[in-house]
Amino acid sequence: MSDGLPQYSREEAGEINQTLLAVNFRISQSERTVAGAFVNLNERTMMITEFMDNEHFSGLESLIIQLNNSSPDSKFRVLVNMPTDLLKDKVTDILGMCEVEYSIGNKKDFSTNQVQHTLNSLLKESFNYKLEESEMELALAALSAAIDHMNLRSGKQKQFALKKYTLSQYLRLDVAAIKALNIFPQNSESGISGQAGSVYGMLNQCKTSIGARLLKKWLKQPTTNREEINQRLSIVEYLYINDHIRKDIQGVHLKAFPDLEKLYAKFYRVQAKLRNNAQLVDCVKVYNMISTLQELCKYLDENMIDEAMEQHPLRTEILAKLKETLDDFSKLREMLEQCIDISKAKQNDYIINPAFSTDLKQIDTDINRVKRKIEDLKGKVADDLDCNKPVNLVESQMHTFVFECDKKEGDDGMRKGKRKYTYKVISIKNKIMSFTVQELKDLVREYNELEDSYRALQNELVLKVLEIASTYYPLLETVSTLISQLDVLCAFAVVSSTNQYVKPLICPEEKEQQQVYLIESKHPLIHLQDPASCINNDCRMVKNKSNLQIITGPNMGGKSTYIRQVAICVLLAHIGCFVPCSKAEIPIVDCIIARVGASDHQLRGISTFMAEMLEASCMLKTATSRSLIIMDELGRGTSTNEGFGLAWAIAEYIATEINCFCLFATHFHEMTAMQDELPNVKNLYVSALAQGDQLTMLYKVKEGVIDRSYGIHVAEMLKFPEEVLREAKALANELENFQEASYKAQGAGIAK
Repeated sequence: MSDGLPQYSREEAGEINQTLLAVNFRISQSERTVAGAFVNLNERTMMITEFMDNEHFSGLESLIIQLNNSSPDSKFRVLVNMPTDLLKDKVTDILGMCEVEYSIGNKKDFSTNQVQHTLNSLLKESFNYKLEESEMELALAALSAAIDHMNLRSGKQKQFALKKYTLSQYLRLDVAAIKALNIFPQNSESGISGQAGSVYGMLNQCKTSIGARLLKKWLKQPTTNREEINQRLSIVEYLYINDHIRKDIQGVHLKAFPDLEKLYAKFYRVQAKLRNNAQLVDCVKVYNMISTLQELCKYLDENMIDEAMEQHPLRTEILAKLKETLDDFSKLREMLEQCIDISKAKQNDYIINPAFSTDLKQIDTDINRVKRKIEDLKGKVADDLDCNKPVNLVESQMHTFVFECDKKEGDDGMRKGKRKYTYKVISIKNKIMSFTVQELKDLVREYNELEDSYRALQNELVLKVLEIASTYYPLLETVSTLISQLDVLCAFAVVSSTNQYVKPLICPEEKEQQQVYLIESKHPLIHLQDPASCINNDCRMVKNKSNLQIITGPNMGGKSTYIRQVAICVLLAHIGCFVPCSKAEIPIVDCIIARVGASDHQLRGISTFMAEMLEASCMLKTATSRSLIIMDELGRGTSTNEGFGLAWAIAEYIATEINCFCLFATHFHEMTAMQDELPNVKNLYVSALAQGDQLTMLYKVKEGVIDRSYGIHVAEMLKFPEEVLREAKALANELENFQEASYKAQGAGIAK
């Protein structure tokens, strides 16, 4: 059963799949528990999680988004133990929105039978001591199914680490937020589309492929750990200020690193006795990487000599750990220097150094002896033919070695009466004759036998070298992690320096009133595309005073841009990047929820308005007091009265029950009356200048209220027929005579 998404078989999974998420459910009338088990073969990690979810499965959606960080050659897939038929469509919708491949698992595989024994054989640490994880039966049943699906029960033992995964350790983003904020490249009819029109495309100034992958992971998993955020910001600040150091790190050192993620994955497969394509060239890459790493550490040491830098995160969290790996790599480097012919490797010829093995050296000596005999034979043949033009020794695919000479000279020499050798012509092409003699054939036979012996022994030695090098794969993994972090933080510094971003202050947890405080903020993607037309705006949302802000103003006035840029600033701070402001203070939030438009699902019989209401319902049940919500034009899919009533009721619920940070853009200017009724609501508007039939957008956000949306002015700008405009103005004047109290009464009724 595919439900429109590609399926895959167990056999395919065993060969291709490197990351798998198994999902299990426990559904009752009162609660819905979701369990997930994530297995990453490349990193040899297993993670399990269990959490209570709502009827929209928004937690499951966040889990899939956070974990879907697969590399190009390692696809992410989902194995699902589908719940009841009633909820199956909802789960399928989530998988479809997240655009992941999935298969429906066999219910009998989702069992905890023998899972303890299996995990004790697979884990580095005994499962018996994993007390918290051992109580997560629903997740362990999912993990058992994942182990079966990936054929791990008979695999390499004692290789995996198991840990508990918590959704709250990362800022949660759903599919709607990722699309609304243009976090990743997407096809769009808006002016912002493609790689350059995404937050990822803007930030991806990485010099390594591992850095680009980590950036994608950080954008899907923005951390909520205040200490980790501040460490990243401190490193970015240092690289921002010391731009010459950053340029050297990027331009000289990072560019020289290979794809360490693919490299350590190869060596892991060698170590685990799995099918692999590791070759001697991979050992040479490791050897060169060690040299590159040594140069990088030396460079950072020489440029971070200030005493104030002793406890800087760049030194303690990156440099110190890299230097530790260098010490551990010393023996491997020494071994590689002895066993690989480094001089030939520089010429892309990857062979074992003959001096590394007595037997190999002897065969190499014999090969050189035979080659000298062949060269001597060439001289004797030239004397025998008495040619005026040279006789050459050339390699041949069929005969290994043959002689060549000018055809006329060769014919004349071979016709002479007394000849020492018996000649056999092989071919004549372009007045060049190829030929051989019996003595050359005998030497070639001996040469080929020696080459075969040399090749067989060298292959045997290569396997031994690969096995020794493969024991260092955990160190390669550590270096990959640290270098990718340095690469991403350098990229952040490049973007921040180029666009003059500022380091945000992360609100201390103990601060009495948390606030989102942005001075002269701008939308980074619009600023990137057209700096001259990008208008700066301030934002200050203070908890319990102005954390819900209602924004009114004309169409095309910049309401949507404003609420999106605030959300992007919050996101950038959570990944450790500077933000496009002149001053910023940002709190730790647990999720960013965006409801900025909805599309219909015709095949499911869901209209645009129904989709909007479903999304709003999901938002109200997902948000907490630590969330950030941005909403745009809620309620426009139904009648004016009901749309306003719903918008009022939802905004009031957010302000009174959830009490989180919320930017609420609307054309229902009657909603501005909420500021007089609730202490934590504040009104803003985007300004415009109307002169006659001309409307000039100022894109400036100001405090206060605007009493109209200037929709008719927009129609005038587009040169609508005069009679249409007259009728529109007349009807608009009639509607404006309705009392605001009737709207509010209706909104209150809907809220109840």
